[in-house]
Amino acid sequence: MPPTRSSDGRSSPETRSALIGQRILNMSDLTEDAGRRLQQLIRDLEKDIAETSELTSCLAARRERLAGELEHKRRLAQKWRGRVMKAIEIGEDQLARDALTYSDIYEKSSAVLEEEIQFARHNFFLLAQQISVAKLKLAHTTRLLESVSGGEDAGRERGHSTF
Repeated sequence: MPPTRSSDGRSSPETRSALIGQRILNMSDLTEDAGRRLQQLIRDLEKDIAETSELTSCLAARRERLAGELEHKRRLAQKWRGRVMKAIEIGEDQLARDALTYSDIYEKSSAVLEEEIQFARHNFFLLAQQISVAKLKLAHTTRLLESVSGGEDAGRERGHSTF
């Protein structure tokens, strides 16, 4: 239906009011869509934070377990080094070589465990940073949702009071 025009070519007040009302309704629809998207983003961020927190906990437990294994391997390496020294003292060269082999094995496995612990520490730090960033994004998104929801309510109030 074409807008009603007055003799000077302007739209009538009723037509302008209807157009403004329609624009307000369109803005309200956009606001509701933005609100739904923000709510989904909040749910996704909360899920990511929970999953990353769980990974962080598992990583911390792994790091503790590795530290225990490392301590055990170091004690065994030290024990075998002591046996090497005893074998040398009593002149048992073959026994000293065998003990040295075991000592080397435990020292090498200790070095591998140290690397794994460093890797776990690094990953723990990265995950903790990801959690911090996700929490900041969550707080920001929550504020956005509150502002969109507040604007939506205000737009509805204006829309209802106009008509």
